[in-house]
Amino acid sequence: MKKRATPLNYVFTVELAGKIELEKGGRLESHRIDCDTFDLLHATQGSGRITLNGRDHLLRKGDCMFLFPGECFEASVAEGGAARFERTWIHFNAFSLPLMLPKTDRRGLFPFRFFNARNTPAVTTLCLKIVKEFHADLDWSQALCTAYMTELIATILRERPLLKDTGYPAQVLKNISRLAEVRHFIEQNFERKLSQQDLVHASGLSKNYFSSLFKRYTGYTPYHYYCRRKIDRAKELLIEGQLTVSEIGYRLGFEDMHYFSNTFKKWTGVSPTGYLRQIHVEEAL
Repeated sequence: MKKRATPLNYVFTVELAGKIELEKGGRLESHRIDCDTFDLLHATQGSGRITLNGRDHLLRKGDCMFLFPGECFEASVAEGGAARFERTWIHFNAFSLPLMLPKTDRRGLFPFRFFNARNTPAVTTLCLKIVKEFHADLDWSQALCTAYMTELIATILRERPLLKDTGYPAQVLKNISRLAEVRHFIEQNFERKLSQQDLVHASGLSKNYFSSLFKRYTGYTPYHYYCRRKIDRAKELLIEGQLTVSEIGYRLGFEDMHYFSNTFKKWTGVSPTGYLRQIHVEEAL
């Protein structure tokens, strides 16, 4: 009888492991997975955007993601989320046991690429154990990492009913990629007074589906995101100091300066002039 490829017919060895913290506005992290190895990412704090094979995926606290041999990905802090994105990562290999299975396409070893382990603390515990033991670099560390990694994969299989599969069908992933086009459209049209319908039209999706999808991946409604990005741009222009407050307001499509000031204060807690005073005080310290 032909044996089926399952994770428990394999031995998992940890090649590298660590913990990474990214800050909003910081550098973009970029990696390519080696041809024969896998990565497991586990978000431990905040939320991050993982761009995999040209598509964006959101990882919130508790979310996990398998990366397959030869894949490229970039990681950054998710827009609209916390100021930091922390994750553990495990770079591992999978070897079939002797006399059992040939080394074929091992992507089928894992039940799903994306999942949420928030309700399965054993996954978080094992990821942290692997990172800690790998960096202990003792005589027995590699053996323990292999044991922990095997236990981790077995736990994922055993607890599958409790793990929320966060994978998406191809059409949904295609629609998610359109959100990047909408964000680009907003960045290129700060000076215009965009409506909700303008954003819907830029997405090419239905109004309700677009609004739901956009909020899920940014934490904002499309229009609130548009307003927030305008205020972010206003802060940048204030810091540059080349334009007056009124000139900045007009450049960003605000015809009423009172409305511009109120909107700015709503998002930052201070008026544009108050924000400038804060900058000057910080510079003087």
